[in-house]
Amino acid sequence: MSSSGNRTGPSASKKLDTRSLLLAAALDELKVNGELGLRIESVLQAANASFSSLYHHFGNREGLILAAQIEMLQAPISRDGAIFADLVREVNSTDDLIEWLKKGVAMTHNQATAIERAQQLAIYSAAEMKPELAAAISVANQQLTSQLAGLFSDLRGRGIFESKFSDELIAQFVQTLVLGQVVVERDSTPTDKAVWHEAVLVSLLSLLGIQI
Repeated sequence: MSSSGNRTGPSASKKLDTRSLLLAAALDELKVNGELGLRIESVLQAANASFSSLYHHFGNREGLILAAQIEMLQAPISRDGAIFADLVREVNSTDDLIEWLKKGVAMTHNQATAIERAQQLAIYSAAEMKPELAAAISVANQQLTSQLAGLFSDLRGRGIFESKFSDELIAQFVQTLVLGQVVVERDSTPTDKAVWHEAVLVSLLSLLGIQI
């Protein structure tokens, strides 16, 4: 005699696929219409799913939105962590590190990441009233801090830079610079991109104790 909790095969795969489709559709809705404008009917239509499927996987509308907001935080972190890890493998000297930082600064300043920053700020704001979301933000931030700190620890250990500041503080500073870039992007007369990149680079190099 089998129980529903032990099902495997096509039916279990279908449930996983439905959850992914619902989450992807909710992400699209959030990006276009925001939390208040998200329409469950539109999500269900895009995912070709039923109300019962939504309730099965996420409980209710708020559960779906919470899962989508967490995904919006975690996906860029996973992507950027992998990109920076690839770049840091090319660093074998202080000059290489400077070039790595230049690439990193440029990578985080484009239209796509500007949209992500705005979305992240909206999620941070929503977390004021959502303890579960606030907890997820804390985990996501710590995850990125650990990833970046690990990269800087590796570079420091190889003698590529010396700094009186901890690797964790450097990692947090990098995150602050990236997210705070929204101030420049939303200014009615934004700073020239090249000038902003230079200012960010000088700030990072100073933190790392590197003179240029």
